[in-house]
Amino acid sequence: MVLAGTGIKYPKKNMKKFNLLFAKILFAVLFFCASFLGAQQNYVVSTKVPDHSSHFTDVAYKTVDGKEILLDVFLPKNLSQTPYPVVVQIHGGGWVEGNKDIPAGSYTEKTVLKLLDNGFAVVSIDYRLASKEVHFPALIQDTKDAIRWVRKNTAVYHFDPENIGLWGGSAGGHLALLAAYSGDHDFVGDAGLSKYSAKSNYVLDNFGPTEMNEVFQVNAGKFKLWIMKIFAPKLVDIRSKLIFAVTGKTISDETKPEINALMDAISPLKFVDHAVPTQIMHGTKDNVVPISESKNLLAELQKRHVMSTLEIVKKGNHGFNNISEEEQHLLAQKMVEFARSQLVVYQNGNIAK
Repeated sequence: MVLAGTGIKYPKKNMKKFNLLFAKILFAVLFFCASFLGAQQNYVVSTKVPDHSSHFTDVAYKTVDGKEILLDVFLPKNLSQTPYPVVVQIHGGGWVEGNKDIPAGSYTEKTVLKLLDNGFAVVSIDYRLASKEVHFPALIQDTKDAIRWVRKNTAVYHFDPENIGLWGGSAGGHLALLAAYSGDHDFVGDAGLSKYSAKSNYVLDNFGPTEMNEVFQVNAGKFKLWIMKIFAPKLVDIRSKLIFAVTGKTISDETKPEINALMDAISPLKFVDHAVPTQIMHGTKDNVVPISESKNLLAELQKRHVMSTLEIVKKGNHGFNNISEEEQHLLAQKMVEFARSQLVVYQNGNIAK
């Protein structure tokens, strides 16, 4: 076979291998474009969530270099004698975009509303975004500091410190997994919050990347990069810029080992030995994060007998915004049910054994 437009002959017996390579490259193209060229589409901020809750918006949970990092607190309107279990919601956006706002009409909004109806408090957080100046571990430090802030403020907002779960989609799913699986002494950020635990009971992962070297194609060889340049000439430059934003390193043959190590250090798959119960959701039509990322995570969790499920959403895209309202409500209900199943139970004021 001759590759179109190249004059290069490629043996037919290697076509299957080539097709797999091309599929990976296509995912890389879509991922980098979605992440670097506008991961967040225009949206209207939800009014239903504030109307449906007692809320406290733009609360600073830490300050870095004089800039406040903010979160929003949404509490059920019905007052409770017992503390509220908490779900910390972590937004997506390819690590370079996004914020804590809840988009109107989204499955995220539906899930938040169902959580509130079921007695959960929802804390939606901002974190520093990867850029020319900001790199990992800043993003995961902020995420874990937000959890520590929740524990610090249990009396103020009537939070239950024994019942904290994490939830995120896409890059937010990655951060939720990494925060949930990593140890309390990993990724310590604000000194004033460091005495509080960042542990969580469970994680709700929606199509989050789990193996960063694979997602960023760090080890792509010259042939793969050459193919990328043919099909998406700007991709290699975008990939380099995004790798720099995440790691602070310019990719080259000399820096690849260091970048590999940095990507491994923020890959949830590398932390599965300390995983918590995990619910994973991923669409079959996700053209941004391959569903294999979630399947590989599930396999590793099951090897370790960690309570875990994978909900494969037929024809669901990245964000689940192409499925019906009924399907979105069903997914939201399943997330709430999983969160409820992981709640610590109290008996006479004590945690039941």
